[in-house]
Amino acid sequence: MNIANDYIAAELERIRERLLAGPDPFQHAGLYAAQQALSWAASPDAFKSPYDLVTGTPGGSRDCPEFLRPPQS
Repeated sequence: MNIANDYIAAELERIRERLLAGPDPFQHAGLYAAQQALSWAASPDAFKSPYDLVTGTPGGSRDCPEFLRPPQS
């Protein structure tokens, strides 16, 4: 494991502990987004990219023309 992954793992642990402790409701969405982004950075094949997560892009549709995608609800 390289030093960048060590920092990512440490930050993920801090976020996990805070989420388990029941964060302020205003912090929950931000902590969850940070957790997902860091998880993706550590393992891009196992997690949705931050862009896809925030925009609601379905997995595997990155190269699909937008007009062919089903509408988001």
